[in-house]
Amino acid sequence: MYASKELRFDKLDSKPIFTPIFGMDNRDVKFTDHIAEAATGLNEIYRVLDEPLIVPKESPDKKSDDRKEDSMEKKPLRLPLSKLVEDAKKQAIFNNDIQAQIGKLAGPSIFFIEYRGRKYPTEKERKFMLHTEHTYSDIPCLPITPFITSAIINGTMKFTDYLSFMKDSIEWLKKYRKKPIMGLLTNLGYSKLEELIKLYVEQDINTFCIDFDCKTPVSHKSAISQCFRMLDEYERVETSFFYAINVNQGRFIHNKTVVSAKDILSFGFGLDAMGKRHRVKLPSKEVRERLGSKWKPLDRKENKARLFIKTEYGYYKTQNAKEISNYPLDSCIPLKTFSECASIDSPEVKHSEKIFNMEQLGLEAFALRQIIEKENPVIYLQQKAYVEPKDVEQIKEFKADVQNQTTLDESL
Repeated sequence: MYASKELRFDKLDSKPIFTPIFGMDNRDVKFTDHIAEAATGLNEIYRVLDEPLIVPKESPDKKSDDRKEDSMEKKPLRLPLSKLVEDAKKQAIFNNDIQAQIGKLAGPSIFFIEYRGRKYPTEKERKFMLHTEHTYSDIPCLPITPFITSAIINGTMKFTDYLSFMKDSIEWLKKYRKKPIMGLLTNLGYSKLEELIKLYVEQDINTFCIDFDCKTPVSHKSAISQCFRMLDEYERVETSFFYAINVNQGRFIHNKTVVSAKDILSFGFGLDAMGKRHRVKLPSKEVRERLGSKWKPLDRKENKARLFIKTEYGYYKTQNAKEISNYPLDSCIPLKTFSECASIDSPEVKHSEKIFNMEQLGLEAFALRQIIEKENPVIYLQQKAYVEPKDVEQIKEFKADVQNQTTLDESL
């Protein structure tokens, strides 16, 4: 369900943005990077805040493998919110880091804060998060709370408390200079999602972030269609803006040189914009135990760059980009950067990989605007070497499901 929209987030801003569009993470961008203008136009700021955890002491008879697995589940948290709120020096560093990335690229910025606490932040901590978002962005997003939403799904926390948390956050943001507020949509289950959307509609919110939680658009199709159908009951789909975050690029299988790019398919599932994936989802301890030595914590041990090739919709894993016959001539990163690179861990190569992929995804989003206006997106997708036919069918089914169509053969 591809769609192209013209949007203005600030009525005083004379320059609109056009969708589909990719949200550039300016934290990865240097002022010396010459990213193509066509790939830019929308920016994202993403920060992770945590609550301090007490890590239990290891049992002396615990096996080394178990300790390794537990350390991955409880790896050191980034920045405790409680300490940040109270420490003026830490606040200055935090704010300066955000300020440094603003203005690197043209266009409005959306601010996301992922709070990884396992309980709700205090009133002071919540206000600090919201104040920071409101100060530094054109569109503040309601806090992303993965551990809290997981607890709600598991039945160990109450959804009514979450609803109150979101409502209080919206009301606090509305007290200050009016900016569009971005509602957060996560897969909480049908009835809870219905209540959450009702709250957003009552608060006149029409910009939404859908957190994919490291899933692909195809595997997240049911949750997306629920959101669209519920909003359609209020006639809000056509006038709303949908931003995808934490989308999985695809399954990077060890013995495959190229894998199908799944993240770029987000636009076919009605999403107007897509940002980066900022979260890594580990398999459960049970799965790791079942796989044993076959499971590797980081497939980056292959020491290969992952490059999105838009002419094929594939991610290439390579140490030598000369092997890629369709290396894009419009990339701001020269081919030699990825030719016989000594290590993906080199700062230059890691930075270049991020810029390459963001720019190419942004350029493809720009190209899709033209395709939507002039051509049939289905035919366009079918020409991509690594787009799987079943994924094209899923996009067709999604449109039929959301729009209550009776045929899947109609053009997208």
